[in-house]
Amino acid sequence: METAPAIAVDTTEASGEQFEVSMNASQACAEDSIASRSHETEGPLLATDLDRCQGTEDERRPRQSLLAWAGAFLVAVALVAASSAAALHWATLLSAAKGKQQAGFLHQSDDMGATSAKIALPENGWPSAGESDRQDRDGLIVKLPGSGDDELAVPAQCGFMEDSVEYPGNDLERAKPVAHAEACCQRCSAREDCIAWSFIKPTSACHLKGGKPRPAVTRIFNVQSVSGMPTQVSRSIPRIQRSPGQSLLCVSLVLPWGYEHGLLRMQYTKGASIFACDEYQVFSDGDNTLSPGPPVRIGTTDIGSVHCDYGGVWHLALNSKVFIKVWDKIFEEKKYKSCDWTVKADPDAVFIPNRLRSMVTSKGAEASVYLNNCDQGLHGPLEVISLGGMKVFDEGVGECKEKLSYEFWQWGEDVFLRHCLGLLKVNRVDNFKLLSEDRCMYENPAQQGCYSGKVAFHPFKDPEKYMKCLEQATKGKAPHKK
Repeated sequence: METAPAIAVDTTEASGEQFEVSMNASQACAEDSIASRSHETEGPLLATDLDRCQGTEDERRPRQSLLAWAGAFLVAVALVAASSAAALHWATLLSAAKGKQQAGFLHQSDDMGATSAKIALPENGWPSAGESDRQDRDGLIVKLPGSGDDELAVPAQCGFMEDSVEYPGNDLERAKPVAHAEACCQRCSAREDCIAWSFIKPTSACHLKGGKPRPAVTRIFNVQSVSGMPTQVSRSIPRIQRSPGQSLLCVSLVLPWGYEHGLLRMQYTKGASIFACDEYQVFSDGDNTLSPGPPVRIGTTDIGSVHCDYGGVWHLALNSKVFIKVWDKIFEEKKYKSCDWTVKADPDAVFIPNRLRSMVTSKGAEASVYLNNCDQGLHGPLEVISLGGMKVFDEGVGECKEKLSYEFWQWGEDVFLRHCLGLLKVNRVDNFKLLSEDRCMYENPAQQGCYSGKVAFHPFKDPEKYMKCLEQATKGKAPHKK
């Protein structure tokens, strides 16, 4: 029996799947051809069998030519894709070698843990204007609120971004609305004194951050924020990760006349008192400038008139209504929810936030408590309320306004506050290491010096005496008694 001639099969891929199906069909047809031959004609598969199934050579030539062209096209596409992937790979390596983060990545915080995982932006890119929240398969939610219908979002070009994180404080100006986080980053990049930024998603507010009053910013967990630094232009600032229960929102009320405004401006310049807290805010009558001047423009939050009468048993400032406006504003803005403790400090109180941090715990922040600083009851120079207590206060302040309104003409704001917190069942915790003043615990720091190691010293209305007390409290040692 003659050996069947070898069959040369063109293996050029048209489409791997189509090629395999075609060959299987031809093979099955040829095997049927063998089966149909007489039993006397036994032997292997012959070329004539395949010819019958696949057609004559003239019939096959156009089909083979088409397959060859299609195969060549797909090979070219594959080579282009491979080249693009290689280029992206080398670009990423080069970027890493230069110490820069590859554009198009966010750092997503894992509930404010010590580290953050790098994840790619959503496959569909940033959402365009008018879209609602979109969640990618990686779990990253991006939103573009407050932009025009004709405006499109763009891929991230910032050196460093992290989702669900806010950098409070160190603002260079009033927040301005922008389309998305990338636009906020670009505004920061264009300003030489901007070294960080935070974008608040619901309001589209872009907060530009500088290097004052604090030399570092705190990472606050906030699912409604994206923050970053323009490291692509070699600018950044150290970040602080507070232990649970240690973050502070600190506020002051300043009168637009008198000595208080000058005291607060000095504190801002020095990064002292409330300006050493993780988040801070100053309230007043109108927008009064606190920062030294251009290009930085930091002002107070306007709550309307801060005028009050004097009277009552001790002929003191009857300022409960004024401070109710302060608390109402705090509750309206909800900043307190991002911090473990809220602190109200008077401008003439020499307040050392780090000492307070050493006294509070995460368990205390979760509980509904306030810290009593005086043997005669809570005194106003320093008022400290936990996050749990602030939530109860927020929900019940209306009840206090109604049931305690008769006090407005008898007592000051600190009496109203402690009576209100008592009415709302916020627990009182005595801590007599908080405040040193001449009306509590028989102390007089103005005469004895600020050496007791307490959190705050009051009152120091003169800037020179204020700074002397601060230096004694932080660096000095009490003189030996003779």
